[in-house]
Amino acid sequence: MGSRLPCTEQLRVRLSYSPPRNRLRLINEFTIRETDSDKGRGLYTKKEYRKEEIVLYLEGNYLPYPTRTSIRIKDDKHIESYEGGHINHHCNPNTEIRIHNNFIGKNQLNQTQPSLVALVVAKKDIQIGEEITFDYETTEVDMAEPFECNCHGRWIRGKIHRYQE
Repeated sequence: MGSRLPCTEQLRVRLSYSPPRNRLRLINEFTIRETDSDKGRGLYTKKEYRKEEIVLYLEGNYLPYPTRTSIRIKDDKHIESYEGGHINHHCNPNTEIRIHNNFIGKNQLNQTQPSLVALVVAKKDIQIGEEITFDYETTEVDMAEPFECNCHGRWIRGKIHRYQE
């Protein structure tokens, strides 16, 4: 496992990250607001998505270690995305994270150069006003901050712990 920063250092990293320069998509397609449960804030859609449609391209800072709000995209590569950091866990989520190593067209410097990209893709039809969720244990090997799931009360710790309880 990669080294982890103390919680205070992780908090500093989270607070130093600013939203992407292009906030238009966030404003037009999503809203971040308090959830109906004790999850805190969540990402809610302002438009409908069909099954298999790309909901979001995750963009942000890459870190060699997990944080409370990062999403693992490779062994030692975690993306700290503003929108992604507001996607809450659910055991029956409406999206999934798909990693593409040779995605063409997302590299801003060279549109023909393949690049690593993380996509949030709809697993089922998503209605306006619905919270965007994914199963954290599909991407995270070992959670930076495990928590007790609201769905069933089982602890969410990461892939390596999933079937050990």
